[in-house]
Amino acid sequence: MIHLRASVLKRWQEGEQNGLVLWREIQKQGYTGSERTVYRHIETLKQASVRASRGLNRLHTFTASTAVWLFGRDKKSLDEVEQEDLAT
Repeated sequence: MIHLRASVLKRWQEGEQNGLVLWREIQKQGYTGSERTVYRHIETLKQASVRASRGLNRLHTFTASTAVWLFGRDKKSLDEVEQEDLAT
């Protein structure tokens, strides 16, 4: 019998994130569980992805005056960090 979590995780990491497609794939491999069980597992994967992306891609929070200052200056006069902040 197919192991739901390992198979779905592998395909998820390969880029397939459509629950119905994943369920059909593992069903062909012998999975007898419900489509809903697969969707619940996918929801867990989505939540884990969101938590991971929040930690890695946190945006700076700027005051209004800092944001205006960044946008108002000549881009050439900004240092590297300021240019990254402006791009963000």
